[in-house]
Amino acid sequence: PPPSAKKGKRPPTATKPAAAATPAKKMKLAPSSAPTTPIATKKTSVATAPATEKKAPTSTKEEKVFEAQLVDMLSGKGRMAMAAIGGRVKRPSTVLKLKPFMEARPHLFKITGDQVQVV
Repeated sequence: PPPSAKKGKRPPTATKPAAAATPAKKMKLAPSSAPTTPIATKKTSVATAPATEKKAPTSTKEEKVFEAQLVDMLSGKGRMAMAAIGGRVKRPSTVLKLKPFMEARPHLFKITGDQVQVV
């Protein structure tokens, strides 16, 4: 057998010539009676509250109970780590994360790094 025909190797293939450059086919669009200018959409203005004014967040009954449990625990313990609080108080399903919940209530909680205390 010739040396180029080793077992397990593919025989060399001839290179294909470059495809002739064919112009791309243009798709014919159905004529439409609609105007080609975009339709203006009605913009509604949204009234936003000033950034400096913070309102108390709206809470469900579960969140109010959770808030009271946090305040009770922190008032007895003083300053605690965020992870320790999360392990001791059952978080309701409406509260996704503990830190944003506490940050939304600056009138109750003071967060310093990972430590939390009651105001």
